[in-house]
Formats: sequence, C-alpha cells, structure tokens
Amino acid sequence: MRRTLLSSITVRPVLDDGGAETGMHTISVGWWRYRALELLVKQKRMNKTALVPWHRPQR
Repeated sequence: MRRTLLSSITVRPVLDDGGAETGMHTISVGWWRYRALELLVKQKRMNKTALVPWHRPQR
C-alpha cells in the first residue's frame, strides 16, 4: 500500500513585520494532503519523521 503523497504540498515563508523571512513556513496549497498525512501518522501507518515532498515557489 502506498503511504506517501501523489503531489507535493506548497508552502510559503512566514514574514516578520519588516518583511524578512522568519525561517517558518505556512501551507498555501495542499492543506487536505497535510491532514491526510496526520491521519496516517495517528493510525501508525506512517512514521511521523517520514520525508514529505513540498514545493516553495520562487518569488
């Protein structure tokens, strides 16, 4: 059984008040994919340290 994403999650950087990146990211596309991964981890069908494909569009 496949236990990974078919398409990646898209993230964007979180910016501080001055417009500088904070090092954190927020999901902009793929929120339901993320929730599905959480469910797989909760059901112990996926390790919570498994690598997940993600995409960060260029500015």
